[in-house]
Amino acid sequence: AATFTVQNSEGTAVAGAKVNVNGSNKTTDSAGKAVFNLRSGSYPYTVKAAGQRTVTGTLAVNSGAANETVKFPANT
Repeated sequence: AATFTVQNSEGTAVAGAKVNVNGSNKTTDSAGKAVFNLRSGSYPYTVKAAGQRTVTGTLAVNSGAANETVKFPANT
C-alpha cells in the first residue's frame, strides 16, 4: 500500500485533505493519512486542502509499498 501523511507547515496532521494519485481520489482521515493500493511504479500526485497551497509531486512505489509525507508550505 502507498500511505500519504498530510501535514501543515508546522507538522500537524491535516484531516479532510484531498489526495489525487494518478486520477484516484481519497480524503485524509483524522491522522492526516490516505492509503492507496498501487503497483510498483511512479505516480503523479496532487494534494489540496482548504486554506492551503496545492502541493504536487511524484510518488515512487517499490514492491507495492511507499510512504509519502506531504507538508503544505507556510502561507505567506
